[in-house]
Amino acid sequence: DQVYESKLYEGYACKWRDVIDDWVFETASVAELESYCSSLSIERGNSHCIAIYGNRFTGKDCALKYIGAFLYKNGYNVIEFRGKYFDISALRRYIEICQQEKIVLLIEDASFMYRMIESLLQMDWREKSLLIITTSRTYYHFKKQYYLKGNSYREIELTDKISKDDAKIIYKTLKQKGYTGGLPGTETEAIAEICKKDSFVNLFSDLTYGKGFR
Repeated sequence: DQVYESKLYEGYACKWRDVIDDWVFETASVAELESYCSSLSIERGNSHCIAIYGNRFTGKDCALKYIGAFLYKNGYNVIEFRGKYFDISALRRYIEICQQEKIVLLIEDASFMYRMIESLLQMDWREKSLLIITTSRTYYHFKKQYYLKGNSYREIELTDKISKDDAKIIYKTLKQKGYTGGLPGTETEAIAEICKKDSFVNLFSDLTYGKGFR
């Protein structure tokens, strides 16, 4: 099996392989999301939506796939919507014949689908429970969030600010992957340097020397 070299830190979109091969690091925001999902109990027939929002380069797509993989390991049937047209009846048919009781639906850039998601939140899922996790840019999330209000949902903001705890996790991941670039040699100095970068986009742009950053 060839060694997988992720392009995640060059600004490319997150792939499932990035999560599987541990290129995605668990920031404090992602840990909060994981903790919330662990404590969540959705009764049969019901649904719930977690709306993740944040600015560009805050790792929303990474967080979505990371939590999808986490829920898969915890017995959920994971569905990722990747199309342009969402067929609610097809989703219903699939969920009805699905073996698992708990289903999670992942949707990126979902703010324009909030009206449809409201319909999903108001449906009776009979013997199943449905968790919908979405990502959206901050501006578009707040522009359309009125569709979600009054339904079972929670919003979680992802920021691109790097805390000291985040910096330790980031350094450990970068070192493991041989991607420390121009960071100082010692762990303490490298972590301090990562904190100085202040945001993910600054950090990874510097690590790639600004070349090829998408």
